[in-house]
Amino acid sequence: MVVGLAANYVKAENSNGDTGYPNDAVADSADGKYYSAGTSNRLGMVTSDEEHKIAEYFGFCLANGKQFPRYDYNSDQYFGKYERLTKLNKDSLSKFVRDNHTYSHVSTPDDQLWDLFTKLVYIYLKDPTNIVKKAGWKDREHAIYDFWQLIQNEMWRYTDGLKIDNQANQYLFGKYSKEYQKALYILREDMNKITVPMDKFELRGYKPEWHSGKLGYQAILTGRFRETPAKEVQISKVDLAGKELPGAKIQIKKGDEVVDSWTSTNEVHKVNLKEGEYTFHEEAAPNDYTVVTDIQFKVDKDGNVTIIKKETSDTATTENNKLKVTDQKKDIDKNAKLQTTVKVNEQVSTTTKSVEVPENKDGVKVVDTLHYKGLVAGEKYEVKGTIYAVNGDNEEEVKETKTAEFTADASGQGDWDLDFGSVKNLEAGKSYVVYEEVTSKENLVDKDNNGTPDEKQTLEHKDPKDKAQIMVIKPKTEKEVEFSKVNIAGKEIAGAQIEIKQGTTVVEKWTSKENETHKVKLTEGTYTFHEVAAPKGYKVVTDITFTVDKDGKVTVKDINGNTVKAEGNKLTVTDQDEPVTPPAPQPKEVQFSKVNLGGKEIAGAKIQILKDGKVVASWTSVENKTHKLKLAAGTYTFHEEAAPEGYLAVTDITFTVDKDGNVKITNVNGNTAKAEGNKLTVTDKNKPVTPPAPPIPPKDKPKSTLPNTGLADNGMAEVAGGLLLAGAALAYSRRRKG
Repeated sequence: MVVGLAANYVKAENSNGDTGYPNDAVADSADGKYYSAGTSNRLGMVTSDEEHKIAEYFGFCLANGKQFPRYDYNSDQYFGKYERLTKLNKDSLSKFVRDNHTYSHVSTPDDQLWDLFTKLVYIYLKDPTNIVKKAGWKDREHAIYDFWQLIQNEMWRYTDGLKIDNQANQYLFGKYSKEYQKALYILREDMNKITVPMDKFELRGYKPEWHSGKLGYQAILTGRFRETPAKEVQISKVDLAGKELPGAKIQIKKGDEVVDSWTSTNEVHKVNLKEGEYTFHEEAAPNDYTVVTDIQFKVDKDGNVTIIKKETSDTATTENNKLKVTDQKKDIDKNAKLQTTVKVNEQVSTTTKSVEVPENKDGVKVVDTLHYKGLVAGEKYEVKGTIYAVNGDNEEEVKETKTAEFTADASGQGDWDLDFGSVKNLEAGKSYVVYEEVTSKENLVDKDNNGTPDEKQTLEHKDPKDKAQIMVIKPKTEKEVEFSKVNIAGKEIAGAQIEIKQGTTVVEKWTSKENETHKVKLTEGTYTFHEVAAPKGYKVVTDITFTVDKDGKVTVKDINGNTVKAEGNKLTVTDQDEPVTPPAPQPKEVQFSKVNLGGKEIAGAKIQILKDGKVVASWTSVENKTHKLKLAAGTYTFHEEAAPEGYLAVTDITFTVDKDGNVKITNVNGNTAKAEGNKLTVTDKNKPVTPPAPPIPPKDKPKSTLPNTGLADNGMAEVAGGLLLAGAALAYSRRRKG
């Protein structure tokens, strides 16, 4: 079963490095017969056995008037069986095309047919002028079917004339995407610019078996780059004497793909490589040799090797099918040197000043930093540090030793710390020097220049006068230091929890008292003022670094953004007030009054109070009673959903409430409303009453022949009408008053 053949084979590039849509499937049918996977799979071909292995990733039909081969997924059945024709030329292509048009005529001449079809297949395979990108497709994956259909339609143009679309004898241009339409113009412009490398390119045909019926199946044309047989290439890894060098870990890469890897031996390594470009990559060099940088080379169709790019410091040569790479021995820098800097209790010596620390019965922490230059990159070294007591220009007894191992930096120079830990029993009033010896773990020095290292590389730094190596232990002389913790008014404040630290050690801690400074005995050195917790209402100060000299004088080294003052042996630290966040205002009572024109509270009004479009309260008004709400400061809307019977609903009124609950109308919106203090009064207007229509007078009666009684008919009607109007007006007036 083959599903999604095309989509599964959109690759970044062809096997030969070209962009386009590859066709490097390799399956062959044992019986020489093949099926097509149908148009949904770009007419790709599969073997006729049960496995249906992929033989071609795409193909193009050559007779639009005939049936398409197809594949039915539900039944896993193929329709249309084919025989493969390889290495088509101009004559065999012409016969192949015209045989598929037994009942029709292909008017395109043989020469033109050969030129056009080789170019069209080659364009889909390689896209040499980058049509897909220029036409505006997002990427090649999105264009895979559209571009295939474009090439297919162009082929039918030359085999079937204008009959491009199955439903009409014309090119239905508008039914295709805008990218397709643009690509068609570009394709026709670029056809004459393209030359197909026929020495590397092959056209293949698939001839349909005879099929009963009027039409039969279309023949299928495809193409591919010819496979170049791999050739044997020899890779030689040698030393300066030209002798094969074992122990090098080597890779041969094509792009990012590793095509071969091995560890060199005393023999040349042989690998079969196809024509193309490769990279020689040395992962690791043998002991005592430097790793070569990558060497790019190419192999031609005959297996001959040519170097494309190498670093000038590397030695690589080629001869026919052989690449020889020479490893250079690791050089020993004759100017290699070692310097050190000692650090004691986090205080560091310099070339002009040795480090001085007070005595400590618990010991002092010593770290010696090596500054090395000229070691062999990547090699392991052993370092031995020794602390001596110094007497004048001479060292005396050994006080401490420490050994460790490190690996030299890739540059051959760098820094590395030898940590002695806490060193005890160093006497006050004495000086000590740290000596270092660095020795390679392996032999690196070729003393007799015979190509084989026979000595280890050794460096040392031993100078009793080098202040960077010297530490002085001073007698512990304590001086009184005064600490003042004040507010911004300069008043001593209580409740600050304070620590004085030397390094990471807390030497004193206390809680400040009101109107009282704190006094501490400190030896000469560097300290940190650390406030663990500030009094309530104050901000904690950040750590302040200060020094105390031999006389007890205080000097601030790092104020760290605080307000600090040092005077003589006194350090004054000011705490800043903690910002006070005012409490959030509480909702206040607001009264709402719904009255008629007479100022009387009326019942039955359905009211809502809205804030930001949301209802925060709703109620129905009660006769002779205001409504009370708790509202926070803000802007609100008074909305009357329904007015009492006989009244008009007011339109929305916008008002604000301040932090004290006072109401202010911001938009009365044509209504009668009043704000007084925390009260909003809204007046409903009476709904207008339409008076009843006057009665319609009866139609005139025919004149009577009775004698005239003295009143004319018209006069009586006028009197009656007047009485009716007067009655109606009286009734309307009474309703209004009620």
